[in-house]
Amino acid sequence: MKNIFTLKNLFLFIAMNIVSCQSIAELGASFSTKILHFNYEEFDDNNVKLNQEKGVIPGIGLTFVNKRKRFKQSVEIESYLGEVDYNGFLQSGKSHKTNTQQFLVNMAYQIAWSPLAQSRHEIFAEYAFHNWQRDILATSNAIGLFEEYSWFSLEIGARFEILQRKSHQLDSTFSVFRNHLGKIEIDQSDDGFKNPTLNLGDRFGFSGGLVYQYRIQEHGLLQLSAQFSYWQFGKSNTEKISNGQSIRTIHEPKSTSKQALVGITYKTYF
Repeated sequence: MKNIFTLKNLFLFIAMNIVSCQSIAELGASFSTKILHFNYEEFDDNNVKLNQEKGVIPGIGLTFVNKRKRFKQSVEIESYLGEVDYNGFLQSGKSHKTNTQQFLVNMAYQIAWSPLAQSRHEIFAEYAFHNWQRDILATSNAIGLFEEYSWFSLEIGARFEILQRKSHQLDSTFSVFRNHLGKIEIDQSDDGFKNPTLNLGDRFGFSGGLVYQYRIQEHGLLQLSAQFSYWQFGKSNTEKISNGQSIRTIHEPKSTSKQALVGITYKTYF
């Protein structure tokens, strides 16, 4: 959590600069409720699945937007909290089922440019910070495990106008992104070990979605959105840790994330 508070302050600083900008052509804000279908899998070096975490997690989001001519910049923060199913194996090789508590926070800054003044076609670039706290719950025959992941992503994509009518419209988006500076901290303190911080293997990902927008008042819009994202992390480095009596060799296996998201957003412009 130690990096989140600093980044939240940076997010608030950017948001306040967008809101207080004196050369604003159009300023907007939006609030979203979201449902995330969470699907995370880990694999060994032979691509054999080690475990899978899968389930539905609710979330909320807040966005500030500043539009001027063909340019648009925005900042967004979103958070998800919930519990999903865990299916994997113990070190003995016996199958193991439990639940995993998930807490995710994403903070992003995006800048977009439209090649045509009256068109909603856009090219955009986004830089984001992600934090994921993963708490694998203990059972009667296995101890629990808490891990905290953090990484940055650089994303480039396009937004296309599919349908445009007086009061409603439909857009599509597609983007590719690169995760980098990924780290994981693994809690080993209950056994007297230090908590190792490992470097995750950076990989590319992609995302695509649809956004339907309906104007419900002069300055108010209702949006329905659906999005799918896919990315991987490579196997981390290996670190040896000691509690003075024994030594453990720790690494994080390679992983795949497949996330499907639906949301309802109310957007207003000032």
